[in-house]
This record gives sequence, structure tokens and C-alpha cells, in this order.
Amino acid sequence: MIKYLFYIRKFIISRKYTYISEDVKMLSINDISIITVTFNSENIIKKFLLQPELDNFNDKKIIIVDNNSDDKTINTINNIGKKYRIIQNMQNFGYGKGVNIGMTAVKSKYCLIVNPDLTFEKNFFTKLLNGIERNSGFGLIAPRLSKLFHVRVVRHIDKTTAFISGACFLIDCSIIKNKIFDEKIFLFYEDNILSDRIINLGYKLIILGDCFVYHEGENSTEKNTKIQKLRNWHMGWSEAYYLMKRKNNSHNMIFVNLIVKFKRALIFLIFLKIKRFTSVYFRIRGILCYLQGIDSHERRNVGPF
Repeated sequence: MIKYLFYIRKFIISRKYTYISEDVKMLSINDISIITVTFNSENIIKKFLLQPELDNFNDKKIIIVDNNSDDKTINTINNIGKKYRIIQNMQNFGYGKGVNIGMTAVKSKYCLIVNPDLTFEKNFFTKLLNGIERNSGFGLIAPRLSKLFHVRVVRHIDKTTAFISGACFLIDCSIIKNKIFDEKIFLFYEDNILSDRIINLGYKLIILGDCFVYHEGENSTEKNTKIQKLRNWHMGWSEAYYLMKRKNNSHNMIFVNLIVKFKRALIFLIFLKIKRFTSVYFRIRGILCYLQGIDSHERRNVGPF
């Protein structure tokens, strides 16, 4: 009798560990697709795609959405010699709509949305998968962002947050897949709206404590005068749109915001800080264009930049 009980116990234990093992194998790098949106990104896209951390990915699960680049971005990608999924838009739709278009090609359970100016730390995807497994009830999961390569404060504790940056995050496609970003926004604040939306659906936003990416940010973009004016115009327009979408009495908040910006612009002008004045001036123009009902995608028609 004791002998039979021993074999029964051994069988139950073996089934238990077999189940755990199978459960772990259910979640792998094959459950993740990657989307990155490019626009005149020839100087950064090759470095991004040739990162060692992407070596284990099926090339087809790396989806590149190009917003009608007029440089050598597409040629640079093709010359790498890998079979990425490339979607070439006939016009520049902006970041949010570009991501939404990329999502139509996603077949996996999760999708990692990343800017092409990011560098993954070593073992990034192992840490990301572990973070998915230990956090239930999440809608978005993101690594910690750092602008200094190899310089960071390590915090191993995951934390719940109210906002996750659009520069790098993983979304559970079972929650939202189609049009995850608000397409009325061309650039900026689309991640604020998405964060609010996920929370309102009852899911958590998680920042992993032991998972990092290094983000160049504006250092990777062209710094000519026209680009900077456009960026600041969009910052103003999108801020006004976000306030109107989220807050009560948001018209009042927008007008208060305008008054503060007018004061700042005047101070910068008095002290001849022309670059700062120009930045604030074009943010003011963006807010005013929003209040006039001008769409963010019509930015090239709002006057000379």
C-alpha cells in the first residue's frame, strides 16, 4: 500500500512540474511583435535594427511603418538583407496613426511599440517576458527610460503608474488592437490619452524596475529651424486637445495656459532669448489653431514655418 502511495505521489509531482514547465513555455519571444514608425530615419534605423537583442526575432514580426520618408530610410532598411514587414505610407500620417496602421499587421498576443532611436539593454526581452509573467491585470507594460547609456539607478521593484511614455511600451492586444492611438493627434500627448484610456478600462500601467532602454529623444531628430517650429506647434495643439478631452472646464484651463505662455514669451523677448521666445511663440500658435478648429494634420497650411 505504501509503495502504491509513493508512485501516486511521484506521478502527481511530475504532472505538477510538467504543467508549470508547459505554462512557462506558453509565453515566449514569439508572442511579441515589434512596431516602429520611421520618418527620415536613415541615420538611426540601421543601428536600431542590428541590435543584438533583436537577433532572436522572426524578421516578419518586426513591423516598420514608414511615414513617406524622402531620404534613404527605406533603402537603408532593404540593404540590411532581412525580411522585415515594411509598410510604406503615401503620406506622413503622424506617429499615432502610423502605429495604428502597423497594428493591422500584428498577429501576436503582445506588441512592443518602440521609437527607432532606442537601444535595448542586454537581456532586455528576457526581463520583459519575466515582467509580463509576474504582473497580472496589466494593459501596458514599459521599461524604464534612460538618456544616459550605462548610467542608471537600478530599482528592481515594478510600480504602477498613471502614465506610460509612447517611446517604448508593450500592449496586450486582447485589450486594444485597432486604433490604439487617437488619430486626431499628429504628434505628442497621444500616449497621455492612451494611458487614461487603459486605466478607464480597468487595467494597470506597469513600469518594470529591472528593465531598461536608452532613448536618444530629440538628439536623434533633425534640428533645423522648420522642424523645431513644427514640433512646438504640435506640442501646443496637442496639449490643448488633451486638456479639452480630459478635463472639466478645459476651456478655462486652455486660456490660463495661453496667458502663462504669453507672459513667458514676453519675458524671453525682453531679454532677447530668441530661441526660447520662438519655441513658446509656436506653442501659442498651436493652441490658437486648435481653438480655431484647425486639424493637427493641416499644420503645413497654418502659415509659413
